[in-house]
Amino acid sequence: MSSKLTTPIFILACSMASAAGGLEEIVGAQLVTAAGEKASPAELRGKVIGLYFSAEWCPPCRAFTPVLTKFREANKADFEVVLVSGDRSAKSQQEYMKKYSMAWPAIAFDSPQRNEAFDRFGVRGIPALVILDADGKLLERDGRNQISRDPEHAMDRWLPGRQPKAENPKEKPTEAKDDTDTSALDKLEAQTKDALGKGFEFLRTAQEVTAPYVDKLRPSESQSAPTNN
Repeated sequence: MSSKLTTPIFILACSMASAAGGLEEIVGAQLVTAAGEKASPAELRGKVIGLYFSAEWCPPCRAFTPVLTKFREANKADFEVVLVSGDRSAKSQQEYMKKYSMAWPAIAFDSPQRNEAFDRFGVRGIPALVILDADGKLLERDGRNQISRDPEHAMDRWLPGRQPKAENPKEKPTEAKDDTDTSALDKLEAQTKDALGKGFEFLRTAQEVTAPYVDKLRPSESQSAPTNN
């Protein structure tokens, strides 16, 4: 084979290895599924990645997980989630994944990358969704907010070269989106999270302890359902 042909192949192989290495540095060399089976980061290749910092003991996490599941199902050709658990044990992590039928993998609980991810992306509170490109480069720190506010156009922001979806022609002028300067809000949120610092551990512990009591105080579906007289 001529050197003119082998050189491009060699460069391509090095490029693919570098991309895989960048993502593996963040999520580890091996992931785990809800069934407890091992999964390879190579399965994430070519997709936008949502690192989902979450835990079963966290009520806001339990509320957002179904929202994320729906979004992931609608965009699974281009998007995949990787759970970064804030639970207390590997058993709790697996129970959380099974309970909510998570079709996505997680960073192994005993992997050093799990704790490192919190520091790497400055995550001080959960749930949080950090968006990465296929090479592991940061695209968005607050994917949770973008999915919650505008799930129809979130992927348009994250995928390079993707054409934004057409606006609904029936949308009324009064339904136009708020023009508030979100950059100022993002800056304030970042400053608040930074101020919390290690206090996140205290808040997480307090929330975990109180969560069962908060759930008991909520009216059950049977109690809140209207009765027919």
